[in-house]
Amino acid sequence: MFRIITVHFWVLQGGGRGGEKKNKANYSPPSFPLHSLKSDLTLRLTRPNKPFPITTISHILKEEITHRLRDVRYDPVRSREMTLTLCEVIRTRMKEFMISRYKTVILVHIGQLNGQGLQISSRCLWDPNFDTFVSHSFKNTSLFCSATVYGIYFE
Repeated sequence: MFRIITVHFWVLQGGGRGGEKKNKANYSPPSFPLHSLKSDLTLRLTRPNKPFPITTISHILKEEITHRLRDVRYDPVRSREMTLTLCEVIRTRMKEFMISRYKTVILVHIGQLNGQGLQISSRCLWDPNFDTFVSHSFKNTSLFCSATVYGIYFE
């Protein structure tokens, strides 16, 4: 649907020098019918076809982290490899669901458990209507793991 808009503006007469007389000019809409114009909008501003599967991804996080880290002792070199492996496995399992129009970000933190505290925070541009996240924490006798999956709707 198109609206006809009339624009009013002031025109300076006399070449822009001092003492000019101001006239009000009107813009009239084009003579051809506006309904004949076709819109070439390529941007799709709709809701997601299906919501981000929070419960399923939560189950995947819990299952993969518990299965892979249950009996593992903390080792700094091996922890780096394990974070990469966990991210890759979670990403592969999420691809099975073919979540359309969502970009996913997966963060995995593994550290030594020595009675210390840890705070993990993140910031991003967020649309609370469509964007979401899933998080899971795990610890055994020697290490802790925190994994977060962000689902950001891509318009």
